[in-house]
Amino acid sequence: MVRLAPLYWFLAGCGLVAATQAGYLSVRNWDTTALLQVGPGSPAKAQLERELGPLFLAPTLGHDGKYF
Repeated sequence: MVRLAPLYWFLAGCGLVAATQAGYLSVRNWDTTALLQVGPGSPAKAQLERELGPLFLAPTLGHDGKYF
């Protein structure tokens, strides 16, 4: 018999992640580029804006401690 308990926990975790991201994006006008957390001085900013369009920039937040 196959145990489905691990599958239920996995699906519950996926639901929690989806709800958290939905809450985060709802505050930022559903702009999915807010998930990138690109700093204003990032060398990748120009390339990302060419490919994705205007980015949501949060100058007070950094990525991996790089901009703190």
